[in-house]
Amino acid sequence: MLTGGAPPRLRPLTPSPPQGRLPAQPAASSRGRATASISHVRGWLAAVFISTALFTILFSMLEGWSPFDSLYMTVITFTTVGYREVHELHGVGRLVTMAASVVGVVLIFGGVGIMSEFVLAEIASGRRERRQMQDRIAALQGHFIVCGYGRVGSTVARELAASGREPWL
Repeated sequence: MLTGGAPPRLRPLTPSPPQGRLPAQPAASSRGRATASISHVRGWLAAVFISTALFTILFSMLEGWSPFDSLYMTVITFTTVGYREVHELHGVGRLVTMAASVVGVVLIFGGVGIMSEFVLAEIASGRRERRQMQDRIAALQGHFIVCGYGRVGSTVARELAASGREPWL
């Protein structure tokens, strides 16, 4: 027991209501470069859809193909699959196919780069670990935290153990 007076009255610590999650902070690169964000991923997806629509329309208009045949030709050209042409290509159609091949390769490599950077930035930022820690803290209820195990802390810990008030840290 404490000398010189009554033992301190213990009251349970109640966690304050969560004030929301930590604000999302962009992951800083060691060289100050901007890292990929969700807006970069959305921009890449928009580029894929716009390019696909544009080349589908070009094949359909210039070669007179059906929309499905044009879309199929666009997809196999973008992905560099290398199947034969859906129909015989004319001179302008070959130019469109070459342009679609270049755009497809750029979209593939750009997409791999953006997605890799996004995933690595998310891993390196520590946001996930902070979010998990906040969830664990918010779930704590009806416990005591004893900071320091010196003269006063050890006395408080003994009194908590003797009173049966557990858990305490």
